[in-house]
Amino acid sequence: MKVMTTLVLSTLFFTGCLDKRLKSAKDYKKKAIQSEAKLLALATYTSIISGDGFIDRGVYSFSDVQVGESASNIYKVLDPTSEESKKLCSDCKVNKEGFKILVAGNLDEDEDLDLWTIDDQKNLVNIKSDVE
Repeated sequence: MKVMTTLVLSTLFFTGCLDKRLKSAKDYKKKAIQSEAKLLALATYTSIISGDGFIDRGVYSFSDVQVGESASNIYKVLDPTSEESKKLCSDCKVNKEGFKILVAGNLDEDEDLDLWTIDDQKNLVNIKSDVE
């Protein structure tokens, strides 16, 4: 009876630890994928500030953006004038005063999105995380 009790308790303990490790591994993978959002946001920033509109006229322009999606197609840059972008980020914009661009992606099968913004001061912010 003692051996059986020990075996059951050990199995329950191991299963609990395994569940925690699997959840931890999934979260780690999601956080690693978030690096794609950061790279895409920084590429968008570079594309805007090095674009013809800014260099020639000192005006920020979304038409200068040469990037669109991340390598894994999880993240995409949203045009700040689009309805989707306006719903997710009310202060995203591109105009002569500056810009704030939204990068959005879904890291799993749920409805929650992972949202990142980058502005003309190169402030990169995860405004909504799909990791938690």
